[in-house]
Amino acid sequence: MTASNDGGIATATLAITVNPKPPSELSYSTPTAVYTVGTAITDNTPRMAVVLSPALRLTGPAAGLSLNATTGVISGTPTAVAAQAVYTVTASNAGGTTTAQLTVTVQAALEAPKNLTYSAPLGIYKVGTAITNNSPSHQGGDVASYLVSPALPPGLTLDATSGVISGSPTTTATLADYTSLRPTLADPLRPRSRSWYSHQRGALGPCLYLA
Repeated sequence: MTASNDGGIATATLAITVNPKPPSELSYSTPTAVYTVGTAITDNTPRMAVVLSPALRLTGPAAGLSLNATTGVISGTPTAVAAQAVYTVTASNAGGTTTAQLTVTVQAALEAPKNLTYSAPLGIYKVGTAITNNSPSHQGGDVASYLVSPALPPGLTLDATSGVISGSPTTTATLADYTSLRPTLADPLRPRSRSWYSHQRGALGPCLYLA
């Protein structure tokens, strides 16, 4: 810069920097998430009102997850269970900073139930007589609910929570295949076959046969 009059001139040097607008209104496509160990997450992408060369950082990400410092995308596959926690993402440039908070929980992988069996795989039931409860057992993960297809013979019921078959048969039944199903959140329906048979002769009288 130069200043002058009839007596002469004077000069000065000024350093000027113009900073960009700071990033603002940072948010994420999934602000609250529940992830599962061993399952890759859907990319969690940011949105900002001003995006001009911001640098992003994430405080304390869950194990297996990472943040791309340029794009702000959070991705990865969780490797350990983590209780619900709030994480902070900070976006910054020469003009300033802005933050967003994410709530993340990482749950254990669900193990599918397997080897479903019943206490009475072979039973003979009489019409009009209450059966001894036929109880299931299984290995693997916990069962969320039980189903059976088609419907059990009249008088018999399946408890959807415990899987116990109980009741008193009211009629004889012809031979049919029944399937005990045990779905969970992570396990599609996997069948275990059961068969019912009507026996109408002999000392026992009319009865049902569970195979």
